[in-house]
Amino acid sequence: MADWVTLTEAALVFVVLLLLFPIAWLFARRRWLSSRGRVFDCALHQGSRGHGSGWMLGTARYLGDRLEWYRTYSLSIRPGVVLHRADVELGDSRAVTPREALDLFADSLVVELAGSHVGIQLAMDRAHLTAFRSWAEAGAPGGRFPG
Repeated sequence: MADWVTLTEAALVFVVLLLLFPIAWLFARRRWLSSRGRVFDCALHQGSRGHGSGWMLGTARYLGDRLEWYRTYSLSIRPGVVLHRADVELGDSRAVTPREALDLFADSLVVELAGSHVGIQLAMDRAHLTAFRSWAEAGAPGGRFPG
């Protein structure tokens, strides 16, 4: 009987650890991302211009001339989307719709991308949108304008 109880306790501990591992990994992953560059909350929508559904919560990180976007609830350490500064063309920005507000971070604004990234929308707060615009418009001298 004692062996059965010990086996049951070991199995229970294993199941609890198995359930806690993904949660601990998400925290460790976020900490790892933030140790390798500036990160901020940024939701992403790909596809049609339909408002309200299809938003994925995520974390974005500037890494030189790239913006790497990571899905919040993913165990992957690889970015889901990578935007290169030279390819980023900013479209219109707007406030979120009431339906989108249920899915997005508080006080988010949406910016639509144009050019090679048409169909991608990013949602972030005003301060990070300003920083994103500055990052997208910055670059090596002469690199963005034909001479």
